[in-house]
Amino acid sequence: FTMSPANTVRTNMVMVFFLATQTADVYDTPTGEQRGAQVILDAPNGFHFKAQCIVKSLPDTYYSYFRDKELVTNPLRDLVDCIGEEWESEAGLKNRAVIRIAGALTGG
Repeated sequence: FTMSPANTVRTNMVMVFFLATQTADVYDTPTGEQRGAQVILDAPNGFHFKAQCIVKSLPDTYYSYFRDKELVTNPLRDLVDCIGEEWESEAGLKNRAVIRIAGALTGG
């Protein structure tokens, strides 16, 4: 990615691959609303997600296959939305994207 110079907006794409080591299930909120899992992506210094960031699956060529076409790199399923937010850390103000999915995130 590159940082935008003053008075210029530059759009960047961030492609993230990760291994979920535990399952994040669907849960009920205190008001009875059902929510799915979330993936939280902390941005590097100087990168800011918009309040409404865009999340979508990559083209199929980015996902890898193994023996007998068993899919081993999977896209996130049932994407709901992506919300950019700021949070305070010991190192100062940071920026993150909260990616919500409708269902569970299966670890392994």
